[in-house]
Amino acid sequence: MLMFLITGVSAFLSAQAQRDGLIEERKMRGMAVLRSWAALSRERIVTGDQTVELSMYDFMDDVMKNEAGVVEIFVQDENGKILMANDPKRAGAPSPDTLFPRLLYAPKSGVFASLKKGDPRFEFYAPIFTEKKKFGVARMVLSSQGIEEGIRESLLRLLFITAIVVGVGMLLVVMLVVKITGPVKLLTKGVEEFGKRFNPALPKTADFQIQFKAANELGDVRDAFNEMTRTLMASLDDRIRLKREATTDGMTGLLNKRQFQEDFPELLRVARETPMPLAMMMLDMDKFKVLNDTVGHKAGDKALQDVAECILKKIRDKDRAYRVGGDEFVILLVGVGVDIARQQSVRIAEMYDHIKLPENMTGISFGIIEYNGIELPEEFYQRADAEMFRVKREKKVQR
Repeated sequence: MLMFLITGVSAFLSAQAQRDGLIEERKMRGMAVLRSWAALSRERIVTGDQTVELSMYDFMDDVMKNEAGVVEIFVQDENGKILMANDPKRAGAPSPDTLFPRLLYAPKSGVFASLKKGDPRFEFYAPIFTEKKKFGVARMVLSSQGIEEGIRESLLRLLFITAIVVGVGMLLVVMLVVKITGPVKLLTKGVEEFGKRFNPALPKTADFQIQFKAANELGDVRDAFNEMTRTLMASLDDRIRLKREATTDGMTGLLNKRQFQEDFPELLRVARETPMPLAMMMLDMDKFKVLNDTVGHKAGDKALQDVAECILKKIRDKDRAYRVGGDEFVILLVGVGVDIARQQSVRIAEMYDHIKLPENMTGISFGIIEYNGIELPEEFYQRADAEMFRVKREKKVQR
């Protein structure tokens, strides 16, 4: 009952708004028609051109046939005499209304409302004058009775339809509650489950779909959620791939120089502020240029990949290995000293000698040092580089 009352009030307010809108539209249209009528009337009265009368009659006929609500249209001279009207009987007769003097001296066109025997009307007027003289008034009367009757009929129809809709709506609500409750619970449970398992660092955890049958808006919500999880997983995959490409050397799969420059100062800071040791191995390949020049660059690429494979298999998970140049590598060993680092270098060199191709004459020179806790990053790096070159020189002397 309350719903019907609310709907009835809404319908009434809507009808009032519709009425006001239609009346405004009629008034705007009436003023547009009046302007055309006033232009013709002015040309006839001011210029005295009688050939205009034919156009005026045609205009009046067109207005009376096609413009809704027009009751009469006429033009008066300066004395109030009707020069031309849609009713030929009125032509030549004086107008009986008392408004004419006011309209003749009005500064511009206008409209005012009136009520004639229960018929709401709008009377449009346009004074015809020059700077020196008043010539007359062009007028048009428009009834809004049709609008009022149409609005009342529309309101009654709307209330009748509303009563039917309310009854049917209450029945549908009961049916919809039963139909919607199940899918809503599945949606809620699915969202909660996704929230528990999702981890932004693991794209696969976004691979989650809610499944239930529904062809209504809930089905749209389900599809939107499932599309969101697919898009989210693809986005996370792309982000991880882009990060990997930005931090990894494409040739060897080791971390690249950019990542080394980011990690190196931080690892030294941790080693400086804690008692944890930090060792560095700087690797440089012996005779690498000879291999490229004699066997070819494919053999050189294969040698780099073999070195990287040996490094990755012999270091621990918490150690970090980088390719920082053409045939130069750096390994940072967290939590170990120089002795253990030397043992690992032996394992890497032995494995490399075992897996490299027969035509590969290269070897590996290691510069192995331990952080003293006070060096700046560039000082520590230069000391490792110097140690690596010392080892290379000793190898050349021994040959």
